[in-house]
Amino acid sequence: MSSITKRHVPTSQLLGEYLTFVPTPQQVDHFKADMRTLNPTLLRDSIREGVQVRALQQIPIPEQRLVIHRIYTRKVKEFSSIYPFVFAVENALRSVLADYLEERFGRMEWWTLIRNARQNGQTYTAFPTFSVRPSIQPL
Repeated sequence: MSSITKRHVPTSQLLGEYLTFVPTPQQVDHFKADMRTLNPTLLRDSIREGVQVRALQQIPIPEQRLVIHRIYTRKVKEFSSIYPFVFAVENALRSVLADYLEERFGRMEWWTLIRNARQNGQTYTAFPTFSVRPSIQPL
């Protein structure tokens, strides 16, 4: 069994629930190509949605793979439409964290203090003010 097939056991099982026919070897190759090239999570979600669509309406055999691709394409478009928001939020969080760490350690390259200490054989005890949990200030 190839690594693609092993990695996509849940996807293959979903395909078994979705398809209303036994695929030919050529069709199996097409589905394996999908598993190799498409995002595994979005592909699984697309097949799950395809199962729900099929429960509501009959999908002709030649169109069953096409329906999965249509759902997948829609999901990619939905994801890409929220990406600018996610990107902006991530950048804002990184900026706030960078400012906080610079203020806390007195330098932008705060990690070099820890790296250098580790290279010199020191442990976490060399940083008594460094805490994994930030102190909670009462309101």
